[in-house]
Amino acid sequence: ASEAPAGAEANSEAAALAETETAEAASAGDPAKSEPFTFQYWEDGAPALSALTEYVDAVTDPANADFIPVEDRLAVFDMDGTIIAELDPMYFDYTIFCHRILDDPDYKDIAAADMVQVASEIREKSANGIPRGYEITHSEMLARAFAGMTIEEFKAYVLDFAEKDAQGFEGMKRVDSFYKPMLEVIKYLEENDFTVYIVSGTDVWICRALLSTCLDLPENQIIGSITNLVASGQGEKGMLDYVYAKEDEMVRGDTFITKAIKMNKNFLIEEHIGQTPVLAFGNSSGDFSMLRLCTNNTEYRSESFFVIADDAERDYGKESNRETYIPQMEESGWHYISMRDDWTTIYGENVVKITETAD
Repeated sequence: ASEAPAGAEANSEAAALAETETAEAASAGDPAKSEPFTFQYWEDGAPALSALTEYVDAVTDPANADFIPVEDRLAVFDMDGTIIAELDPMYFDYTIFCHRILDDPDYKDIAAADMVQVASEIREKSANGIPRGYEITHSEMLARAFAGMTIEEFKAYVLDFAEKDAQGFEGMKRVDSFYKPMLEVIKYLEENDFTVYIVSGTDVWICRALLSTCLDLPENQIIGSITNLVASGQGEKGMLDYVYAKEDEMVRGDTFITKAIKMNKNFLIEEHIGQTPVLAFGNSSGDFSMLRLCTNNTEYRSESFFVIADDAERDYGKESNRETYIPQMEESGWHYISMRDDWTTIYGENVVKITETAD
Protein backbone atom coordinates (compact mmCIF):
# COMPACT_ATOMS: atom_id res chain seq x y z
CA ALA A 1 0.00 0.00 0.00
CA SER A 2 1.26 3.48 -0.78
CA GLU A 3 1.81 6.08 1.96
CA ALA A 4 -0.46 9.16 2.20
CA PRO A 5 1.24 12.48 1.47
CA ALA A 6 2.56 14.20 4.61
CA GLY A 7 0.40 17.27 3.99
CA ALA A 8 -2.77 15.19 3.64
CA GLU A 9 -1.99 13.37 6.89
CA ALA A 10 -1.49 16.66 8.71
CA ASN A 11 -4.74 18.05 7.32
CA SER A 12 -6.60 14.90 8.40
CA GLU A 13 -5.21 15.14 11.95
CA ALA A 14 -6.11 18.83 12.15
CA ALA A 15 -9.65 18.13 10.96
CA ALA A 16 -10.07 15.34 13.53
CA LEU A 17 -8.77 17.60 16.29
CA ALA A 18 -11.11 20.42 15.28
CA GLU A 19 -14.06 18.01 15.23
CA THR A 20 -13.17 16.77 18.73
CA GLU A 21 -12.81 20.30 20.10
CA THR A 22 -16.16 21.30 18.58
CA ALA A 23 -17.89 18.31 20.15
CA GLU A 24 -16.31 19.01 23.54
CA ALA A 25 -17.32 22.67 23.39
CA ALA A 26 -20.88 21.74 22.48
CA SER A 27 -21.04 19.24 25.29
CA ALA A 28 -19.64 21.77 27.79
CA GLY A 29 -22.25 24.32 26.79
CA ASP A 30 -25.16 21.90 26.85
CA PRO A 31 -25.66 19.94 30.10
CA ALA A 32 -27.98 17.51 28.31
CA LYS A 33 -24.97 16.23 26.35
CA SER A 34 -22.81 15.58 29.40
CA GLU A 35 -22.86 12.46 31.53
CA PRO A 36 -26.24 12.03 33.29
CA PHE A 37 -26.27 12.88 36.98
CA THR A 38 -26.40 9.86 39.29
CA PHE A 39 -28.70 10.18 42.29
CA GLN A 40 -27.50 7.93 45.12
CA TYR A 41 -30.03 8.76 47.82
CA TRP A 42 -33.37 8.68 45.98
CA GLU A 43 -35.64 5.74 45.31
CA ASP A 44 -35.94 4.79 41.65
CA GLY A 45 -39.09 6.28 40.22
CA ALA A 46 -39.68 8.78 43.04
CA PRO A 47 -42.39 11.02 41.52
CA ALA A 48 -40.88 14.29 42.74
CA LEU A 49 -37.44 13.41 41.42
CA SER A 50 -38.90 12.38 38.06
CA ALA A 51 -40.75 15.71 37.91
CA LEU A 52 -37.57 17.62 38.75
CA THR A 53 -35.34 15.87 36.22
CA GLU A 54 -37.97 16.20 33.47
CA TYR A 55 -38.19 19.92 34.24
CA VAL A 56 -34.42 20.42 34.25
CA ASP A 57 -34.02 18.47 31.00
CA ALA A 58 -36.63 20.71 29.38
CA VAL A 59 -35.41 24.10 30.57
CA THR A 60 -31.74 23.39 29.80
CA ASP A 61 -32.41 22.23 26.23
CA PRO A 62 -32.03 25.15 23.78
CA ALA A 63 -34.34 23.35 21.35
CA ASN A 64 -37.16 23.08 23.90
CA ALA A 65 -39.91 25.68 24.09
CA ASP A 66 -39.37 25.80 27.90
CA PHE A 67 -35.66 26.67 27.61
CA ILE A 68 -34.42 29.11 30.27
CA PRO A 69 -31.18 31.07 29.77
CA VAL A 70 -28.50 30.34 32.36
CA GLU A 71 -28.74 33.79 33.94
CA ASP A 72 -32.41 33.20 34.76
CA ARG A 73 -32.09 29.71 36.21
CA LEU A 74 -32.62 30.64 39.85
CA ALA A 75 -33.56 28.14 42.57
CA VAL A 76 -34.45 29.03 46.18
CA PHE A 77 -34.37 26.63 49.13
CA ASP A 78 -35.61 27.00 52.66
CA MET A 79 -33.08 25.53 55.13
CA ASP A 80 -34.66 24.12 58.32
CA GLY A 81 -36.73 21.07 57.51
CA THR A 82 -35.92 21.37 53.80
CA ILE A 83 -32.20 20.61 53.72
CA ILE A 84 -31.32 20.19 57.42
CA ALA A 85 -32.93 18.46 60.40
CA GLU A 86 -35.74 20.55 61.83
CA LEU A 87 -36.28 18.41 64.92
CA ASP A 88 -33.15 17.97 66.93
CA PRO A 89 -35.43 18.23 68.91
CA MET A 90 -35.91 21.80 67.62
CA TYR A 91 -34.48 24.32 65.19
CA PHE A 92 -30.72 24.81 65.41
CA ASP A 93 -31.05 28.51 66.21
CA TYR A 94 -33.42 27.77 69.10
CA THR A 95 -31.04 25.11 70.40
CA ILE A 96 -27.95 27.32 70.26
CA PHE A 97 -29.85 30.12 72.02
CA CYS A 98 -30.82 27.77 74.86
CA HIS A 99 -27.24 26.56 75.10
CA ARG A 100 -25.89 30.10 75.26
CA ILE A 101 -28.30 31.15 78.01
CA LEU A 102 -28.52 27.99 80.10
CA ASP A 103 -25.30 26.01 79.51
CA ASP A 104 -22.47 28.24 78.31
CA PRO A 105 -20.18 28.71 81.36
CA ASP A 106 -18.88 31.98 79.95
CA TYR A 107 -22.34 33.52 79.59
CA LYS A 108 -25.05 31.84 81.64
CA ASP A 109 -24.13 33.66 84.87
CA ILE A 110 -24.60 37.05 83.23
CA ALA A 111 -27.66 36.21 81.13
CA ALA A 112 -30.61 38.51 81.83
CA ALA A 113 -33.50 37.05 83.80
CA ASP A 114 -36.01 37.43 80.92
CA MET A 115 -33.71 35.52 78.59
CA VAL A 116 -33.29 32.73 81.14
CA GLN A 117 -37.05 32.47 81.49
CA VAL A 118 -37.65 32.27 77.73
CA ALA A 119 -34.80 29.81 77.15
CA SER A 120 -36.12 27.58 79.95
CA GLU A 121 -39.65 27.65 78.50
CA ILE A 122 -38.40 26.83 75.00
CA ARG A 123 -36.32 23.91 76.24
CA GLU A 124 -39.19 22.54 78.32
CA LYS A 125 -41.74 22.79 75.51
CA SER A 126 -39.39 21.33 72.89
CA ALA A 127 -39.94 17.87 74.39
CA ASN A 128 -43.28 17.89 72.54
CA GLY A 129 -41.94 19.22 69.25
CA ILE A 130 -40.94 22.62 67.92
CA PRO A 131 -42.18 25.33 70.30
CA ARG A 132 -44.65 27.72 68.69
CA GLY A 133 -45.18 31.40 69.36
CA TYR A 134 -41.54 32.30 70.06
CA GLU A 135 -40.45 33.36 66.57
CA ILE A 136 -39.90 37.05 67.27
CA THR A 137 -39.17 36.85 71.02
CA HIS A 138 -36.52 34.21 70.43
CA SER A 139 -34.93 36.19 67.58
CA GLU A 140 -34.80 39.36 69.66
CA MET A 141 -33.12 37.52 72.51
CA LEU A 142 -30.72 35.69 70.19
CA ALA A 143 -29.52 39.11 69.03
CA ARG A 144 -28.94 40.22 72.63
CA ALA A 145 -27.22 36.95 73.59
CA PHE A 146 -24.47 37.29 70.97
CA ALA A 147 -24.10 41.08 70.80
CA GLY A 148 -20.50 42.26 70.61
CA MET A 149 -19.11 39.24 68.76
CA THR A 150 -17.41 39.79 65.44
CA ILE A 151 -18.87 37.85 62.52
CA GLU A 152 -15.92 35.46 62.55
CA GLU A 153 -16.17 34.94 66.32
CA PHE A 154 -19.86 34.17 65.98
CA LYS A 155 -19.32 31.73 63.12
CA ALA A 156 -16.64 29.95 65.15
CA TYR A 157 -19.06 29.69 68.08
CA VAL A 158 -21.72 28.23 65.79
CA LEU A 159 -19.37 25.65 64.30
CA ASP A 160 -18.04 24.66 67.73
CA PHE A 161 -21.59 24.11 68.98
CA ALA A 162 -22.44 22.20 65.79
CA GLU A 163 -19.80 19.61 66.69
CA LYS A 164 -21.98 18.43 69.58
CA ASP A 165 -24.01 15.25 69.17
CA ALA A 166 -27.38 15.72 67.53
CA GLN A 167 -30.05 15.10 70.14
CA GLY A 168 -32.41 12.25 69.33
CA PHE A 169 -29.90 10.41 67.13
CA GLU A 170 -26.92 8.10 67.44
CA GLY A 171 -24.01 8.42 65.04
CA MET A 172 -24.56 12.04 64.04
CA LYS A 173 -23.34 15.46 65.09
CA ARG A 174 -25.45 18.55 64.55
CA VAL A 175 -23.13 19.67 61.77
CA ASP A 176 -23.89 16.47 59.88
CA SER A 177 -27.68 16.69 60.15
CA PHE A 178 -28.22 17.76 56.54
CA TYR A 179 -30.54 15.74 54.33
CA LYS A 180 -28.26 13.91 51.90
CA PRO A 181 -30.92 13.66 49.17
CA MET A 182 -31.50 17.42 49.20
CA LEU A 183 -27.80 18.26 49.10
CA GLU A 184 -27.73 15.99 46.08
CA VAL A 185 -30.53 18.01 44.44
CA ILE A 186 -28.56 21.21 44.99
CA LYS A 187 -25.46 19.69 43.40
CA TYR A 188 -27.55 18.45 40.47
CA LEU A 189 -29.00 21.91 39.89
CA GLU A 190 -25.59 23.55 40.07
CA GLU A 191 -24.26 21.10 37.49
CA ASN A 192 -27.10 22.22 35.26
CA ASP A 193 -26.12 25.89 35.64
CA PHE A 194 -28.74 26.91 38.19
CA THR A 195 -27.81 29.56 40.73
CA VAL A 196 -28.94 28.31 44.13
CA TYR A 197 -30.02 30.59 46.98
CA ILE A 198 -30.88 29.60 50.55
CA VAL A 199 -33.70 31.68 52.08
CA SER A 200 -34.05 30.74 55.74
CA GLY A 201 -35.83 31.92 58.87
CA THR A 202 -32.65 31.15 60.81
CA ASP A 203 -30.12 33.90 61.60
CA VAL A 204 -28.22 34.52 58.37
CA TRP A 205 -24.80 34.16 59.99
CA ILE A 206 -25.79 30.83 61.54
CA CYS A 207 -26.88 29.71 58.07
CA ARG A 208 -23.62 30.81 56.49
CA ALA A 209 -21.54 29.03 59.11
CA LEU A 210 -23.48 25.75 58.89
CA LEU A 211 -23.77 25.70 55.11
CA SER A 212 -20.04 26.32 54.69
CA THR A 213 -19.51 22.75 55.91
CA CYS A 214 -21.47 21.05 53.13
CA LEU A 215 -22.12 23.44 50.22
CA ASP A 216 -19.82 25.58 48.12
CA LEU A 217 -22.15 28.57 48.03
CA PRO A 218 -20.98 32.19 48.04
CA GLU A 219 -22.24 33.94 51.17
CA ASN A 220 -24.26 36.40 49.10
CA GLN A 221 -26.41 33.46 47.98
CA ILE A 222 -27.40 32.72 51.59
CA ILE A 223 -30.27 34.85 52.90
CA GLY A 224 -31.66 34.65 56.44
CA SER A 225 -33.05 36.51 59.40
CA ILE A 226 -31.12 39.65 60.22
CA THR A 227 -29.70 41.19 63.37
CA ASN A 228 -28.05 44.62 63.10
CA LEU A 229 -24.30 45.03 62.81
CA VAL A 230 -22.31 47.93 64.24
CA ALA A 231 -18.71 49.09 64.35
CA SER A 232 -16.69 47.86 67.33
CA GLY A 233 -15.86 51.46 68.35
CA GLN A 234 -19.28 52.93 67.68
CA GLY A 235 -20.55 52.93 71.26
CA GLU A 236 -23.89 54.69 71.63
CA LYS A 237 -23.59 56.71 68.44
CA GLY A 238 -26.19 56.14 65.74
CA MET A 239 -25.51 54.65 62.32
CA LEU A 240 -25.72 58.08 60.68
CA ASP A 241 -23.54 59.76 63.31
CA TYR A 242 -20.51 57.47 63.28
CA VAL A 243 -17.75 57.02 60.70
CA TYR A 244 -16.06 53.62 60.52
CA ALA A 245 -12.49 53.96 61.87
CA LYS A 246 -9.26 52.30 60.81
CA GLU A 247 -9.16 50.07 63.90
CA ASP A 248 -12.85 49.13 63.73
CA GLU A 249 -14.36 45.72 63.12
CA MET A 250 -17.97 44.86 62.32
CA VAL A 251 -19.67 43.24 65.30
CA ARG A 252 -23.13 41.90 66.03
CA GLY A 253 -25.51 44.42 67.53
CA ASP A 254 -28.35 43.73 69.95
CA THR A 255 -31.26 44.70 67.69
CA PHE A 256 -33.24 42.14 65.71
CA ILE A 257 -34.40 43.44 62.31
CA THR A 258 -36.16 40.90 60.08
CA LYS A 259 -37.48 37.34 60.43
CA ALA A 260 -37.14 35.67 57.03
CA ILE A 261 -40.38 33.70 57.06
CA LYS A 262 -43.71 33.92 55.21
CA MET A 263 -44.06 37.13 53.15
CA ASN A 264 -40.69 38.34 54.41
CA LYS A 265 -39.11 35.65 52.25
CA ASN A 266 -40.63 37.20 49.15
CA PHE A 267 -39.51 40.66 50.23
CA LEU A 268 -35.94 39.47 50.78
CA ILE A 269 -35.85 37.59 47.47
CA GLU A 270 -36.86 40.76 45.64
CA GLU A 271 -34.57 42.98 47.71
CA HIS A 272 -31.55 40.67 47.64
CA ILE A 273 -31.85 38.83 44.30
CA GLY A 274 -34.04 41.14 42.23
CA GLN A 275 -35.40 38.28 40.10
CA THR A 276 -38.20 35.77 40.47
CA PRO A 277 -36.93 32.19 40.92
CA VAL A 278 -38.04 29.37 38.65
CA LEU A 279 -37.61 26.62 41.26
CA ALA A 280 -38.51 26.73 44.96
CA PHE A 281 -38.20 24.17 47.75
CA GLY A 282 -39.79 24.41 51.20
CA ASN A 283 -41.33 22.32 53.97
CA SER A 284 -43.83 24.37 55.97
CA SER A 285 -46.59 26.96 55.69
CA GLY A 286 -43.89 29.56 56.36
CA ASP A 287 -42.61 28.76 52.84
CA PHE A 288 -45.95 28.94 51.03
CA SER A 289 -45.48 32.55 49.93
CA MET A 290 -42.07 31.76 48.44
CA LEU A 291 -43.41 28.68 46.64
CA ARG A 292 -46.30 30.70 45.23
CA LEU A 293 -43.98 33.53 44.17
CA CYS A 294 -42.09 30.98 42.12
CA THR A 295 -45.04 29.31 40.43
CA ASN A 296 -46.62 32.71 39.70
CA ASN A 297 -43.62 33.37 37.44
CA THR A 298 -45.15 34.35 34.10
CA GLU A 299 -41.91 34.64 32.12
CA TYR A 300 -40.70 31.05 32.43
CA ARG A 301 -42.01 27.62 33.27
CA SER A 302 -41.52 27.20 37.01
CA GLU A 303 -42.07 24.50 39.64
CA SER A 304 -42.26 24.29 43.44
CA PHE A 305 -41.43 21.32 45.67
CA PHE A 306 -42.45 20.61 49.26
CA VAL A 307 -40.63 18.25 51.63
CA ILE A 308 -43.06 16.32 53.85
CA ALA A 309 -41.64 15.06 57.16
CA ASP A 310 -43.50 11.74 57.15
CA ASP A 311 -40.69 9.37 58.18
CA ALA A 312 -41.21 8.22 61.77
CA GLU A 313 -38.62 5.43 61.57
CA ARG A 314 -35.49 7.30 60.50
CA ASP A 315 -36.54 10.80 61.59
CA TYR A 316 -39.16 12.65 63.62
CA GLY A 317 -41.83 12.81 60.94
CA LYS A 318 -45.53 12.12 61.32
CA GLU A 319 -48.13 10.39 59.17
CA SER A 320 -50.48 13.28 59.93
CA ASN A 321 -48.17 15.60 57.97
CA ARG A 322 -49.23 13.76 54.80
CA GLU A 323 -52.89 14.30 55.62
CA THR A 324 -52.22 17.99 56.23
CA TYR A 325 -50.02 18.83 53.28
CA ILE A 326 -50.72 16.50 50.36
CA PRO A 327 -54.17 18.00 49.64
CA GLN A 328 -52.63 21.49 49.78
CA MET A 329 -49.88 20.47 47.36
CA GLU A 330 -52.40 18.99 44.93
CA GLU A 331 -54.59 22.09 45.09
CA SER A 332 -51.61 24.39 44.53
CA GLY A 333 -50.06 22.32 41.75
CA TRP A 334 -46.86 21.81 43.71
CA HIS A 335 -44.83 18.59 43.92
CA TYR A 336 -44.33 16.91 47.28
CA ILE A 337 -41.30 14.95 48.41
CA SER A 338 -41.95 12.11 50.86
CA MET A 339 -38.98 11.61 53.17
CA ARG A 340 -40.36 8.16 53.95
CA ASP A 341 -41.08 6.94 50.43
CA ASP A 342 -38.67 8.85 48.19
CA TRP A 343 -35.32 8.70 50.01
CA THR A 344 -33.10 5.65 50.44
CA THR A 345 -31.42 7.38 53.37
CA ILE A 346 -31.79 10.70 55.17
CA TYR A 347 -28.55 11.24 57.07
CA GLY A 348 -26.62 8.10 56.17
CA GLU A 349 -26.97 4.43 57.00
CA ASN A 350 -25.06 4.67 60.30
CA VAL A 351 -27.38 7.29 61.82
CA VAL A 352 -30.09 5.89 64.09
CA LYS A 353 -33.08 7.64 65.60
CA ILE A 354 -33.29 6.84 69.32
CA THR A 355 -36.57 8.23 70.67
CA GLU A 356 -40.20 7.87 69.73
CA THR A 357 -42.19 10.37 67.71
CA ALA A 358 -45.30 11.88 69.29
CA ASP A 359 -48.14 12.27 66.77
